[in-house]
Amino acid sequence: MKVYKWSWCVSLLLASVSAAQTKPGTSGAAVPVTVKAPAVESRPESAEKSGKLPVRRVVLYKNGVGYFEHLGRVRGNQDVQIDFTSAQLNDVLKSLTVLDLSGGRITGVGYNSDAPLARRLASLRLALGEKPTVAEFLSALRGARLEVRNGAAPAVTGRLLSVERKTRSATNWTAETDEISLIGESGEVRTVDLNPTTSIRVVEHDLQTEVGRYLGLMASARDLDARRMTISTAGSGERNLYVSYISEVPVWKTTYRIVLPSKADRKPLLQGWAIVDNTVGEDWNDVELSLVAGAPHSFIQQISEPFYSRRPVVALPESYQRTPQTHGATLIGGKGRLTGVVTDQTGAAMGGASVRLLDENNNLVAQTTSDGNGNYTFLGLAEGNYRAWIERPGFQKTVVNGVVVGPGESQLNSSLQVGSASTVVEVTANSPGVENSMSNLALVAPGVANRPHVGRESMGMASKADRFTSNDTNGGAFAASPEYV
Repeated sequence: MKVYKWSWCVSLLLASVSAAQTKPGTSGAAVPVTVKAPAVESRPESAEKSGKLPVRRVVLYKNGVGYFEHLGRVRGNQDVQIDFTSAQLNDVLKSLTVLDLSGGRITGVGYNSDAPLARRLASLRLALGEKPTVAEFLSALRGARLEVRNGAAPAVTGRLLSVERKTRSATNWTAETDEISLIGESGEVRTVDLNPTTSIRVVEHDLQTEVGRYLGLMASARDLDARRMTISTAGSGERNLYVSYISEVPVWKTTYRIVLPSKADRKPLLQGWAIVDNTVGEDWNDVELSLVAGAPHSFIQQISEPFYSRRPVVALPESYQRTPQTHGATLIGGKGRLTGVVTDQTGAAMGGASVRLLDENNNLVAQTTSDGNGNYTFLGLAEGNYRAWIERPGFQKTVVNGVVVGPGESQLNSSLQVGSASTVVEVTANSPGVENSMSNLALVAPGVANRPHVGRESMGMASKADRFTSNDTNGGAFAASPEYV
């Protein structure tokens, strides 16, 4: 890192400064100041030999970012490299502009990228974190062949069974020690205490390699944070290449001093210095430098680090299916429309009720929630038979079987009863237009909305019944379990 200082001088009278500070009715305001180093007119340097593109313009702001311009000459299909840190590369990738000013093409921009350390560690066979203890390391080797030596005792060889912490106590002391258990070739279990004189060797070559990979990953975390960006060009002859971007830089600082003259008739001198830190890894030679006192809005986004999305995990079905599983049935694709109103036992509209629609294979087809007026709608349903689940916390769940959806509009109204959410009220709608008094459900299919009132048989009281069913004269069926009805 190199530190540069630029100075500017302003001559003024101290009396004028004092008058400006004490004059009534005036106020001061911060004004953005731009200080430019003299630019040197020069022909763009060639990047053919070094593969580097020199910096030609730098603009530094007070919020910790800077604007950089590179300008140089390339020849043929040449690659140009620029070095950054990870923090700088995050800003560069958001603002990079690359232009071939002589008619060539930019074929690509690449940079070295590694997955996060935690993800790279997860790919190893050893289940170890970033800071394992000796006991945790040995636990990750469970099942491996080890050779253990404890002082002058003979070596013990076997497969690692366990690592345990034991508490040993005597009259005047208590100590905790770790011990490992090994199973030899003959099936004998040997226990060895771990103490400063114990040495353990991994016998298996593959596991030794895996341990070496783990240690290599941990050592790479201490490597220099260097990210190299490579710009690939294509064209013929010598051409001018322009690159610009915004990068993270240290905030430039200012210091001031006043030089008082020895003679009263001379003016004092106000001198200001700008302190600039160059941390981009490349010297600034013949650079046009601008120092801006403004602070535009800036943010950080880890765009140079690989990003992995969280995907849902779909569990495998555990129940036996008598029919082949068809995934197409779960797709909504048709002209059917199912609407309805969910109310409570008093007839008041019930919003926030969950309504799920399942196909004949119990696959979820669609799901919605009733609005503030209790209304819900399913659009684009394929023709067929469905099963509806209607529920809301504090009310009994209602299940309607045999919901027939045609090419037009069907209606399914439901009135939920106050009760335990574990109670399931099930209705089988074998024919359109069925309405059940116990669950207060109504299913109306196209063309049967004006069907005459359907008669019902009277229901007797059933107490503490595990399950009961009542069929009406028109084929409706009702079942509940296990509550007082």
